[in-house]
Amino acid sequence: MNCLESTALRTVCDVDVVVIGGGMAGVSAAVAAAREGASVALVERYGFMGGQATGGLVIKLCSTSDGRKMITRGICKDIVDRLRLTKSARGYPLIDIDPEALKYQLDLYTEENGIQVILHALAVGAVFENRNLHSIIIESKSGREVIAGTVFIDATGDADTARWCNLDFEMQPRESVRPTSLVYTMCNVDIDTAAKFMRSNKRTWKALRREARTNGFSPEWMPTTQPGHVWMDDLFVEGVDGTSRADLQRAEVEGRRKTQLLSRFYAERMPGFEEAFLAQTASQIGVRETRRILGRYVLGVEDLQERKSFPDSIGRANNPYHGAGVSFQIPLRCLLPRAAANLLVAGRCISVQHEILDYIRDIPVCMVTGQGAGTAAALACDAGGNTEKIQMKSLQKALEAAGALI
Repeated sequence: MNCLESTALRTVCDVDVVVIGGGMAGVSAAVAAAREGASVALVERYGFMGGQATGGLVIKLCSTSDGRKMITRGICKDIVDRLRLTKSARGYPLIDIDPEALKYQLDLYTEENGIQVILHALAVGAVFENRNLHSIIIESKSGREVIAGTVFIDATGDADTARWCNLDFEMQPRESVRPTSLVYTMCNVDIDTAAKFMRSNKRTWKALRREARTNGFSPEWMPTTQPGHVWMDDLFVEGVDGTSRADLQRAEVEGRRKTQLLSRFYAERMPGFEEAFLAQTASQIGVRETRRILGRYVLGVEDLQERKSFPDSIGRANNPYHGAGVSFQIPLRCLLPRAAANLLVAGRCISVQHEILDYIRDIPVCMVTGQGAGTAAALACDAGGNTEKIQMKSLQKALEAAGALI
């Protein structure tokens, strides 16, 4: 959409920082920017925030630790601590969370930080000229509207701004993209009996898993914060382009079919599941990979293998190449598209190689990049909106003061 077209639309708000996407990366970005004194608008397509952690039922937070200490501190720890106060989170380093409790806490969290949350609004385009985003276009039951800002953060997971603004990005072909998942839960499970069966009958359990795999399933269950409730992330739909409406529809429909088959498999074959039944499927398919921006730096395999340090680090993730007690740094440049002056990205669409995406896309790490992006965006506002003028010492000082591990 060009400037002439956008001027005919109503402007909802004009703020310092606009965050596109209300998943955990987006919420972290919005809160971080607000805490640095910026006025913030957060746009989310659903009627709740949290993304995969709520609507996707990805209620197991991993990659929080390097094996010795929590490395996804700051806002990630803050939210987990809030959930623990109401017994809606448990465990460490794998943290179980209650998705319904998280929805409510995110409403409170954004309200407390003075963020203008705009729900039920899908961002569909942008006004981009001379390396600067001026506004985004949203569409809802109220029609098309404009949100203007000084600095923008793309937390869509799909780097939608890269498409709107014709920025460079990478994307794997369908045949090599990571599979999608439809997460689901079952209830009325005798968890003690099921766990005892798995411990005492390992050979039988392995045989059941082999049988399921011949039908395209990968049986795996874990208990949740709710008694008798178990979490399942054991079915995959391959070859899905997560930016294609038709592919997403196919994945959702196929995923629901597979959940019916798998829930019956458990009830018929798994001790402890005799009276269990399907409780819920996620309201959105779990997409692991779509577009990744080409930023001012592309974090790669060698960086992790060599334990490379970066003067512009904004946070850490666990390092799979060097065992316990080791983490790797994420540079700010991975959050900065090459041809945009007032745009940052956060979450799984930052600038990294395909081969290491699994260590970036976990929810706690997305929150780390979100906090880094939000803090940087607020500082960029003080520099006229230009991300190239961010003072790294000031940014890192602000992040450390907010509890982040640099």
